[in-house]
Amino acid sequence: MVFCIVLIHAGIVAALLAFLLWSLPGAVGMYALSLGVQKMPDRLPPIVYALLSGMNASTVGIIALAAVQLAEKAIKDRITRILVIFGACAGLCYNALWYFPVLIVVGGIVTVIWDVWLHQKIGKLKAGYAAKRRRARDEGGDVEETSATQEVPPAAELSVRRPEAVKRKVHAGSSTDRILPVEDTRERPLEQARLAPEDTGDDAVTDTRAHNISVKAGIALVVSFLLSFIVVMVIRGTLDARKLAFDLFANMYLAGTIIFGGGPVVIPLLRSYVVDPGWVSPRDFLLGLAIIQSFPGPNFNFSVYLGALTLASTKVPTVFGAALAFVAIFAPGLILAVGMQSIWQAMRTKNWVLSLLRGINATAVGLVFTAVYRLWEIGYLTPESSDGKSLALEPWWVVVAAVTYAETAWFGVPPAFAILFGAVLGLGWYEPTETSPLLATQDDNARLPPPSYNIAAAPVASGIETNEDGGDIERQISNGDTIKHLGLPEVRKRMKYIFPAIAIGVFLSSADQTLIVATYGTIGTDLHALSSVSWVATSYFLTLSAFQPLYGKLSDIFGRKQCLLFAYLVFGIGSTLSGFARTMGELVAARAFAGIGGGGMNVCTSVMLSDIVGLRERGTWQGYVNVIYAVGASTGAPLGGLLADSIGWRWGFIAQGPMCALAIVVVGAVLHLPEQDRSHWKEKILKIDFLGAAILIVAVAGLLVGLDRGSNGDWHSPVTIAGLCMTPLFIVFVLVEKYVARHPFAPGHIILNRSLFACYLCNFFSFGGWLASLYFIPLYWQVVGNYSAAKAGLLLVPSIITGVCGSLVGGFYMKRTGHYYWITVISYTNLTAGLALILMCTGLVIQSIKVMVVGACICSFSNGLGVTTTLIGLIANASHADQAIATACSYLFRSLGSVFGISMCATAFNQTLRNSLEAALGGNKDAAEIAERVRAGLAYYRSLEPHLRDIVRGCYTQATQAALGVGLGLVVWSAVFAWFIREKKLGG
Repeated sequence: MVFCIVLIHAGIVAALLAFLLWSLPGAVGMYALSLGVQKMPDRLPPIVYALLSGMNASTVGIIALAAVQLAEKAIKDRITRILVIFGACAGLCYNALWYFPVLIVVGGIVTVIWDVWLHQKIGKLKAGYAAKRRRARDEGGDVEETSATQEVPPAAELSVRRPEAVKRKVHAGSSTDRILPVEDTRERPLEQARLAPEDTGDDAVTDTRAHNISVKAGIALVVSFLLSFIVVMVIRGTLDARKLAFDLFANMYLAGTIIFGGGPVVIPLLRSYVVDPGWVSPRDFLLGLAIIQSFPGPNFNFSVYLGALTLASTKVPTVFGAALAFVAIFAPGLILAVGMQSIWQAMRTKNWVLSLLRGINATAVGLVFTAVYRLWEIGYLTPESSDGKSLALEPWWVVVAAVTYAETAWFGVPPAFAILFGAVLGLGWYEPTETSPLLATQDDNARLPPPSYNIAAAPVASGIETNEDGGDIERQISNGDTIKHLGLPEVRKRMKYIFPAIAIGVFLSSADQTLIVATYGTIGTDLHALSSVSWVATSYFLTLSAFQPLYGKLSDIFGRKQCLLFAYLVFGIGSTLSGFARTMGELVAARAFAGIGGGGMNVCTSVMLSDIVGLRERGTWQGYVNVIYAVGASTGAPLGGLLADSIGWRWGFIAQGPMCALAIVVVGAVLHLPEQDRSHWKEKILKIDFLGAAILIVAVAGLLVGLDRGSNGDWHSPVTIAGLCMTPLFIVFVLVEKYVARHPFAPGHIILNRSLFACYLCNFFSFGGWLASLYFIPLYWQVVGNYSAAKAGLLLVPSIITGVCGSLVGGFYMKRTGHYYWITVISYTNLTAGLALILMCTGLVIQSIKVMVVGACICSFSNGLGVTTTLIGLIANASHADQAIATACSYLFRSLGSVFGISMCATAFNQTLRNSLEAALGGNKDAAEIAERVRAGLAYYRSLEPHLRDIVRGCYTQATQAALGVGLGLVVWSAVFAWFIREKKLGG
């Protein structure tokens, strides 16, 4: 296309230069890819086959879209529609070197016959049949019908309109012409309906283009090409002692000659040209085919890749093979374009030529559909079948292909990004066994022995021991619970690679949460809904709460790694959508979707650490996780504030999408754990407790809707009452999990076990009180201290750092002593004292932001210490069979506490702010408007007159005190329940 356009306007030299500039970048990239492929071992790790299968499925979707788009252009009437179907069906039935060119030519000849003779013949037969029926009706006396049919003159009946008839308008000096449909040929003689140049008022159409070669030169060039083609094909078919380089040139020359309808037509032939003789492996062919879709330039740069791989096994430099294939496949098209240029000028007004091309194009488009099917049948790669299987064998690849088609056709996603997204989807889904090594062995016969530490095969203790002197350790080990106390030593050796991979999700999760805190006021102001901005956090924690316990069970069924990859994918999509939200409703919905993925990132990380490391070291590794958490939180808070004050808060969400993609690639490449469940995926789906999840979602959503509507409206409204009436569903949820669900994700013996319930309640109330308070403290600093969002975020950094220190201190203490009880009691007592100090510094006793920062550091240190020790207490008191579910339930209670606490504190804040504003501004005629606009955003507050700003500041102080008072009341209960935790000596 580029070559032809420049050829017409600027000549051959300029056309060749444009072609090289267009094609060489992609050709160089494909040659570089061939060099990398040559270094790949024969047997690749399963994760690579997953990536390739996803890319192949996406390639099928892209080529299918190309086929549909070409069909829309090629189908002009019934005969072309028939030829498209004919080409597709005929191409599916047989595949040979000569077959496709013959089909294409036959399609063109059929169209010529139809237009020139057959269509007229059929039209006359139909007209004669219609006339015969009219005469029969006339003879039968049907006068009324006869008069109706005689309204059309017989002459008009015989003048059959050709549906494909078009008229060509040629402009003098133009390099293009247009084909326009004939408006009506019903009243014109048949010969006038033929294709003919439109009368332009001149005796002849002149062509003023200066870059045409003569017709004789064009004919000579075309004849020379045909002779060279015949010579090459004869030598290829008769001479036995041929060089591999010549065969490569001949096959590519043939492929370049029969390109009609686009590159996909000859993809099946290219595969037969290079794969069937054994020059290129099926795996390498499919790899290059997928990559070329995302490369710039023409798709037939694929020949460079194939040529290099073909000569890789010889002493000839691979760059020679790449160049040879490049020249061979593009030369026929370039020569014919130059040679046919002048010939086309003379022939383009011929009706039979236009008919011939119309039929050739229609048949070639049908062959594109054939290419889609051929690729579909070989796109699924596995370690056992690297030559490719049908994508239909795994329903997920059907989904990937459909998603690629839809995103490219409906949303305009570039093919390069669609291919990469398909690779990510494949990477996140496919992993048949987690025991596969990361790198393939050099010897295919040298296989790694199956690990002796398979979690699913390890017998476990059925009960929970209660001996507090440490003697239970030996009994648990004797019952097969060794893994819990000693971990997986073989996997533990690779922790230096595994830990960075799984820590990426922790970083993203923590950065996301503090970013929200720092931009809390800015988001509400920008979307004009400050009174509803708490739902940005509430919606996230709602779905997070419902799905976190589900991940515990899912990780036992599908594997830890698969669940973690799924969580990354969903979280990344949700975060990206959050950045593009236009209203508060859209932002809340996107955050709710992100919460589905966020629920799995922390749970899967915690469960995997519990599997790998021993119980006594578990607290230390949790401290390391919290270091990553602190780094992310420290980055998220100031970054969120800076973005909010500069380019916008949206970029804080959008940037998380690429980071999640990076996390998927890294985790997919380095994380390998023992397989959990070998059953079929359909059987695994049946083990999911959908009923319990649905009840929990409805219960949490009802409670939150009731609290939110009550705090912002009338507590007596039907919506508020209906929402709060959903609260008893929590009891139904517990009963369903205990007595109904066959495979509960939150079993009753884990939720209600007295050895674990105290730890759950400590997490519930500590997160509910402290995390909720953490949302309103920066808002107080922005209003009372007149700080920017960036500065308010920076003030949170010290508390984040101290939180990490608390977790590390708890981990090292438990590793050294083997105890966790008293340090847990002390931590939650200090949390209560720290939050009380913050509350007193809001003006109840003194007003000091500096002291509030100190109080926040105390609270964060204590909460970090307590959450680590309670987690170890849970694991120590649960059998290994219940370890993943118990850990997930811990996150359930943390999330429920966070959602409940944020909603309760927001209710207190909004109610107090509304009442205090109405009371303080009662004498102002604009009191109602001021109160409403102040609650909608901080920008209006800063624009108020000084005396009004002082009044509003006082109201914000009262509202913050109310919110912090509710938070303090919650964390007191965490200190109370800490006394009921059961001590158990840590072994290992």
